[in-house]
Amino acid sequence: MARYGESGMQIKWGMPIKRVGNMKKIAPAFLGCTVFLAACSAQQCDPNQADLFTGVGCSVGDGYQDRTDLLKKKYAEAKLNEGQQQKQALTAQQQAITAQKAVAQRRAELMQVDNKAWQLRKRVTQAQNSKKTLSRELKAEKAKLDQFDKVRAHTSSTNPSEKELNALTSILGGL
Repeated sequence: MARYGESGMQIKWGMPIKRVGNMKKIAPAFLGCTVFLAACSAQQCDPNQADLFTGVGCSVGDGYQDRTDLLKKKYAEAKLNEGQQQKQALTAQQQAITAQKAVAQRRAELMQVDNKAWQLRKRVTQAQNSKKTLSRELKAEKAKLDQFDKVRAHTSSTNPSEKELNALTSILGGL
């Protein structure tokens, strides 16, 4: 229950309460300011782009703190992302080193195989040259034998002359 003093004013906690003339005039102005400040605080509170009213609204409505919190969150996410990217880069670098080592090893093995093939080609070439030399020597020896056979066919087997024996010996060339 309300208490009233001598002048007809309401008294609360021992103090007189004055009634303001018409609350209908003040309420819309108060409501307008509240809506305006709430609208200002709902904006992105970027100090670089704030005008006077936005700055006041952001200060009153914790807009700057929200922006600071958002920027801190984005910074933490960026640091985490950077760490993950560095880890991925390190993994990729290690994979590249491993791949390069594998390629170097395969190249070394290929070089060994190429060296073996070169040695085999060298032996084949030597054998072919040797075969050619042997083939020439064989042809020469065959020719000697053919000549020997011709001379021998005309030599008497029972009483050869010294001239015939010398001819046969010279054909064979001191074997």
